[in-house]
Amino acid sequence: METQPLTFILVMAALALIGVVVFVIYLVVRNKEGLSVATMPGSEPSSGQRWFEYLLAVLALVGLVVAVIVVITFLYPSGIELETAWRGETRSMVFLVAMLVVGLGALVAFVIGMFARRRIGVPATGTRGGSASSVPDPVETPAGTRLLGLLVLAVTFLVLNWVYVDTIGQYRLMVGLVYPAVLGVALVLLFDKATRAWSIKAKGEPFREWVFCDAAVFLVFLGFLNLIQFAAAESYSALFWDLLNLVLFFFVFWLVDRKVTRYRFLVAYGYFVVAPVLLYIWQWVHVVEDVVETVAWWSSVWPFVILAIVFMVIEIIALIATRGSQKQGGGAVRDTVFIVLYGILLLGAAP
Repeated sequence: METQPLTFILVMAALALIGVVVFVIYLVVRNKEGLSVATMPGSEPSSGQRWFEYLLAVLALVGLVVAVIVVITFLYPSGIELETAWRGETRSMVFLVAMLVVGLGALVAFVIGMFARRRIGVPATGTRGGSASSVPDPVETPAGTRLLGLLVLAVTFLVLNWVYVDTIGQYRLMVGLVYPAVLGVALVLLFDKATRAWSIKAKGEPFREWVFCDAAVFLVFLGFLNLIQFAAAESYSALFWDLLNLVLFFFVFWLVDRKVTRYRFLVAYGYFVVAPVLLYIWQWVHVVEDVVETVAWWSSVWPFVILAIVFMVIEIIALIATRGSQKQGGGAVRDTVFIVLYGILLLGAAP
């Protein structure tokens, strides 16, 4: 019977045991320090942190390491013949020595860090006002930087697929990873929005936000269903347009939900104008012009585009009329009518 798998399991179990003991010692020492500081606030640390407690902990840990080394090196059966023994191969010995060196190095680092924390960290907590003055002032990260970080990831994803991944792999990534991940994040964003009880938004704005956020998430659902029904991984060539749709969704959701500018609802209407256009481009890229041309006008994307443009113009007029005030100009009613008409068009376009 080969003993290499058993040796690997034994070495990993020994390292795990050492890690557990280190963690327990750290918790005990940390709890001891917290009790000492809590019992004498504003004064010097108490004498409860006795040096022999640290010494006993270190001795127990060192004893455990020595015991593990003895068991692995001397007491573990090495086989009858040298060829079948795990110590008969150079790779096994190199693996064992490397793991033990890593474990001992981590142990030394833990001991040094524990004593450094005892000497440096404790007096700082016992000084009045010391911790408050050492806390840096919070700095708001600019919105452009945050959005740029996500945009860089999207561009990197595109470059990776264009250079390395074939069309079948791209389709599998979109169906099995990207769209499910986006839908999961969208549901989390909706749940986070539902759990926020307080807001600085004006009266009526949360309702409008919910209308557009729910509708945008529903469009992502429809896009995912459209991609699944396509079911032709060999001819998939619309990775850019799918990813652009998802990037626009995140941008619009962030703008509507997180910002307070009055123009965010205008941008939301713009998204509902662009989304059907992206669907038309998606169909055109996949060489289904005959299908697109034979579809009835009311079942095509153009009624959705025209409806969104009409309400977008109405939103612009309302923004001009209510400029300089916090009035919504009937925005909640207008958004509700738009979503109802949008839903009717979807029912009429359903196959």
